[in-house]
Amino acid sequence: MLVQGNFNGDTFADITWANHAIANEWLQVTVLADANTHLASKTVFYFGNLVAATGYSVANSTLYVTPIDVLATLMNLSNSVGITNLYDFNRDGKVNATDLATVILDESFSGLQLITAPS
Repeated sequence: MLVQGNFNGDTFADITWANHAIANEWLQVTVLADANTHLASKTVFYFGNLVAATGYSVANSTLYVTPIDVLATLMNLSNSVGITNLYDFNRDGKVNATDLATVILDESFSGLQLITAPS
């Protein structure tokens, strides 16, 4: 589902999909060049569904959920965090046992391969 709107002068689009709909896959999104987007040419980007990857992976060619992500989540347990907190995987405003369970269950050494968007 795509929801579009404006907030403080910025245009946004929320893209949502069913749980597990793109697990272990990349979702390609193409933003068209038109009067609404004010783009000179279309823009292609990708979403990867790898919940609990905090960006601390030691591998450069693959995204993984690693023990480092588990440790970082443990070190950031809190009852009150902002919506953009890296460790609040379910976005409930807390980093707690639910987020810790998420990172532990998603811990893997077979992550998504990084890709290069076509030009």
